[in-house]
Amino acid sequence: MTARPYARTQSLVWCEACGWNLAGTAKFLRADNQWLFARLFLLVPFTIPLILLFHTQDPFLAYGLDLLLVVGMFSPALVKSSANVKLARRIEAIQPRRSPPQPESWAPEPELQVAPPRPVRLVGRLESIRTQLGLMRLLWAIVFIAGLMALTPLAHAVGPRVQFAALLFVAFAILPLVGALIWVLAVLWRDRHLVMDGAPCAGRILLQSTHMRRLPGGEWTLVSRYRYGFTDPHGTERNGAAREEGRAIREGAPVTILDSPRDPRIHTSYPACLYSVAPGSDLIKR
Repeated sequence: MTARPYARTQSLVWCEACGWNLAGTAKFLRADNQWLFARLFLLVPFTIPLILLFHTQDPFLAYGLDLLLVVGMFSPALVKSSANVKLARRIEAIQPRRSPPQPESWAPEPELQVAPPRPVRLVGRLESIRTQLGLMRLLWAIVFIAGLMALTPLAHAVGPRVQFAALLFVAFAILPLVGALIWVLAVLWRDRHLVMDGAPCAGRILLQSTHMRRLPGGEWTLVSRYRYGFTDPHGTERNGAAREEGRAIREGAPVTILDSPRDPRIHTSYPACLYSVAPGSDLIKR
């Protein structure tokens, strides 16, 4: 297996011998290029107070500082995106020396054989909502800092123009913050419902992308994003997407999918759920 540092808390990982994660790593690099520039455009509104400060100076100096700000923001992304494309092409050109192992047969987890409603417990699998939690932290920081500059005595020190810009930040960040919170609550409700009452189905990994992430303690873990396909209890072919951490995943591998008995549009991968079946009891009372 080959591991290559990619960022301060990320490493790329693949196997040249059997071809595991070659396509997934190339896909990760190309997708990250899009996020490189998307993140920069998200940061553009935060430069407004700085630009307003520039334009209190000489006009020619202000426009020169604006240009330096834009170049400084986008140049690192251009350099890194070019390197990502070159590495993705090299990875796609690798020819594996042996075939990958044959996928094993599927069997549902023993705890899922308990008749619904099953006892459930919240577990520490946060990968499926990590993006939403990060967005909530960012939006809360914006609301808190902008609120200090707009709604406290600090507003008299920063001036009316910066105070107005801070009020705009508060106004535009409140609704996304509430939306992210509702999103997290909806995922919690979905996973609890599926683990408690969902029907386990045999699924297969269709596409996957895996990388390594450094944990706060300094250790590393595998993080996988994948698409799965399965046939629901009514015989309909369905597919979905999930994210999990802690194990290597490859195309064709079996995975347990929980399908809702109430709504066939609701389903998810059991290993990626925020809940699991609680041990010690096979029946619960509603």
